[in-house]
Amino acid sequence: MLVTRQSPIIGYDRAAQVAESTLTSGRTIRETIQEMGIQIPNIDELLDPYRMAFPESNQSSHRRNDEDTGENQAGNQGCDRTEA
Repeated sequence: MLVTRQSPIIGYDRAAQVAESTLTSGRTIRETIQEMGIQIPNIDELLDPYRMAFPESNQSSHRRNDEDTGENQAGNQGCDRTEA
């Protein structure tokens, strides 16, 4: 899914190469992109799963709140708890 997000920036063929190389090598997408010499100026934003899940939201305020409290929405909803 993160590779799909790269397609508009680096093109479908290069994104497919990144995906294949990442899967076969066991490296991270970031490592693969760097090793392939692909320059993506906003790579941190591109590889941020929160931005992918909530592209229209004000990400900085949500993340800041999560980091300050040490909680996330899933934790607040009890999704991480194991029922006995």
